[in-house]
Amino acid sequence: MTYTCKNIRFVKPMIHNCFGSFCGTIHMRKVFFFVLMSLFVHTAFAQLPADVKNVKVDELSDAQIRQYIVESEKSGIPESQQEALALKNGMPPAELQKLKDRVAKIRATPAAAAPPKVDAAVVNETSVSVPQNIKDIAPPASSNIVNPIAPAPQVAAPVEVNSALNPNEIYGHHLFKNNNLQFFEKATDAKAPDGYIIGPNDELTVSVFGFSYFNEVLKVDPKGAINPTNIGPIMLKGLTFGNAKALIRSKFGQFFDLANNQLTVTLSYSRVITVNFVGEVNRPGSYKIPALNTAFNALIAVGGPNELGSVRAIQIRRNGKTIKVLDVYEYLNNPNSKMDFYLEDNDYIYIAPSAKIVTISGEVKRPMLYELKPQEDLEDLIAFAGGLSASAYTKLIEVSRSGDDGTQQQLFNFSLDSLRAAKKKYPLKDGDRISIGSKSTELRQYLEISGPVYRAGNYQFVKGDRISDLIKRANGLRKEALLEKAYLIRTNPDKTKEYISINLQKIVGMPIDATENKLLQEGDVLRISSTIDFIDAKKVSSSGLFRRPATFEYFEGIRLSDLVFLSGGVREEANKERSFLVRTLPDFTKVFIPVNLTEVMANPEDTAKNKLLQRGDILTVVAVTDYLDKMEVNAVGLFRKPGYYDYVNGMTVSDLLFVAGGVKMEADLLNIEISRISFFADDYKPGEASRVVIKTMQMGKDAKLSQDQLDFKLNPFDQVFVRMVPDFELPKNLTINGEVKYPGTYALARKDEHLDELIKRAGGLNRFAFPEGATLYRPSLPGGYVVMNLKDAVKRPRSRYNYILKEGDVVSIPRVIDFTGIRGDVEYLAVVNQEQVNAPFTQGKRANYYVKEFANGFTKTSFKRKTYVLENNGKVSRTKNFVVFKIYPKVKKGGTVYVVTKPKKDKELKKQSEPVNWTNVIERTTVKITGLITLYLLLQTVTR
Repeated sequence: MTYTCKNIRFVKPMIHNCFGSFCGTIHMRKVFFFVLMSLFVHTAFAQLPADVKNVKVDELSDAQIRQYIVESEKSGIPESQQEALALKNGMPPAELQKLKDRVAKIRATPAAAAPPKVDAAVVNETSVSVPQNIKDIAPPASSNIVNPIAPAPQVAAPVEVNSALNPNEIYGHHLFKNNNLQFFEKATDAKAPDGYIIGPNDELTVSVFGFSYFNEVLKVDPKGAINPTNIGPIMLKGLTFGNAKALIRSKFGQFFDLANNQLTVTLSYSRVITVNFVGEVNRPGSYKIPALNTAFNALIAVGGPNELGSVRAIQIRRNGKTIKVLDVYEYLNNPNSKMDFYLEDNDYIYIAPSAKIVTISGEVKRPMLYELKPQEDLEDLIAFAGGLSASAYTKLIEVSRSGDDGTQQQLFNFSLDSLRAAKKKYPLKDGDRISIGSKSTELRQYLEISGPVYRAGNYQFVKGDRISDLIKRANGLRKEALLEKAYLIRTNPDKTKEYISINLQKIVGMPIDATENKLLQEGDVLRISSTIDFIDAKKVSSSGLFRRPATFEYFEGIRLSDLVFLSGGVREEANKERSFLVRTLPDFTKVFIPVNLTEVMANPEDTAKNKLLQRGDILTVVAVTDYLDKMEVNAVGLFRKPGYYDYVNGMTVSDLLFVAGGVKMEADLLNIEISRISFFADDYKPGEASRVVIKTMQMGKDAKLSQDQLDFKLNPFDQVFVRMVPDFELPKNLTINGEVKYPGTYALARKDEHLDELIKRAGGLNRFAFPEGATLYRPSLPGGYVVMNLKDAVKRPRSRYNYILKEGDVVSIPRVIDFTGIRGDVEYLAVVNQEQVNAPFTQGKRANYYVKEFANGFTKTSFKRKTYVLENNGKVSRTKNFVVFKIYPKVKKGGTVYVVTKPKKDKELKKQSEPVNWTNVIERTTVKITGLITLYLLLQTVTR
């Protein structure tokens, strides 16, 4: 029998009331404890078959085993007691051992491993989908959700913060681009940190187990409370998850004996909130995300700030106010800082443009671009860059800065040591470029020895050291050292080099010549040569078709057979009878010596053929095919596999047909043509001009090539042509639809079959046919439809409308249409807001008649002289205009009248009045008045 959680819910009052009468004795307590443990084991084994006696572990799925593990762990009962109870209930020991093995195996796999413990800023793997206006990142809350969110762009697992940083990027952007943070995609099964803020629609699972049992999924209602059964509401809105757990424990402690029971509280579903991302973000917009995400995690959904976005001033706005400003640098430098800020529904995350960007390069641990706040200086920049490297030269710092006009660069140099000693700050500006050089790496107080000594390299300079002392420190000379001449290279004060010749024989021998054994100076280099350097290399080589051609050391007595053996022998396609040896003579000229390797290898004792090699000899073996022409025959035309084929002696027409796959069904075997050059003919005489000879083969009456024709021998470079049967083509189909006796698909009888012939084959038009509205659709033409006059085509076979039909044509003949359509700018359509008026057809009437009679006439905006009629067959008839007269087109059955709207005229743009400059007006007026007064005074003077 399998027990469920609902069958065994006990609370503390019920325990005292129902079991108080027999829990007084120790025996009764043991029985009660055993009953409860049995029930828990049944719960844990709920994923197994109900009858554990007949359980077959091999038939259980991994999912059932995993569920058994979960239920078993929830019970809190040790595994040893569970196993004992399973055996007591009749489970076979062999099956129990299989179950234990399966459990251990699944726990060892990553899928069964416990989820990693995460920090507040680290979240489950996520994806983001961005549909339409609000981007759905999680679904509505539901306790039965299986897949809480639709698939979205994959976000990789977190990586180390300092991995693969781009020195040309602003520090901090990598946090969002390199997926150093994760994003909670799922609203269920998430492990919430204690700092998570509880809100409406969150779902918490509260479990009590031990002597009592309670298990419920409790949803936070809109007021912010949960309502456990028989306990009452508990207000949680606005509390952190840690405080909420403490409050729930306190409340449940009033109803359960928590001293003898265990209580767990988990967040089983995180509510879904809408967050708005604005400003300098990569993908601005509104997103639905689980509230379990902090602001930093949520920025993963939009790709973080763009290239212009700030990482130092990320504002969280709520109800029109900025309630939090996030700083990525503060988080990176101190991950435990209060940057795990949780969001609420309809919060805005605003990223402002970065304001102060500086670049630091050179000897810092993380050279790249940094965003600084207004009050931050050089020391802050160095701290953000990870500090100075060990080789940083702090006595000379270089700052490049744009001038005030932005066109010139200014260079500033100063000592960082002096600034620090004076406890001064060095302020920085936007765009500054700071360069920190490295200390000099020039080696001083050293000596160097190179060449054939046992420990060549650099050694400390000790005043008073001589050449013999340096050789001893290098563990002495090797036997190949050239003693007659070595060089002591000395650097002069002006950096020029002086080479001093040394005879080491007078230094390593006894007695030591004090003149040769010179006193060393700082920076001296003793260069010793090797006797090997003065000996020419002695080599012999093999090349060509050897299995392992190579160069070998020359030794006395080496012969051709030895070189062939060292080279792994020759390959099968090698020309063994005709190889050659290239030898360099003392005057450096080269000679070719023919070699027959077949004879050499057959009788290596024959010294005349198996020649001694000399230093520098090269033995080359070529391929037999190098001396052969590549000869082919060509199968052209209707062969199944046409192309060039290698010519084989004695090759016949039958052979070529076989290798070329035979001929296709449309091949014309009455006319097979072979072209060949006379060069290979039996009667060809050397010196004659080569010519092309054509030979034709024809089948016999049995439609087969004769045996003589099949056995016809081909020559090199022959070409065999098989052509197509004249006018061969597969049937091509077209379609006729509508009012004919036999509509459907037809094959073209001829290449030049006409429309009227197709109509006859289809049984002619029936009495309902409307030939004036017939259409011809040809897919190969732009637009497809062809103007038709089927009535004329059928009546007059020589009509221009009696088209030659093509493959794929579709001829459609509609049923009689008794209506005329009216479309466009007419009064009736403007009122009823329809696309078309259908009016009864009247023989002989023109377009204006239909507009006036059935569409209430033209509108004020109708362009009457552009009115036209479109017939069913695609023909267009336009209005003819004669000065003030208009002749509207006649309408035929099935035609449609189109009334065009007049184009709107562009109104003249009104000149915008400029504001009056009263200063200029007064100035001009004053000048004019002054001029008039002056003119008046001059006239008065003249008249006097």
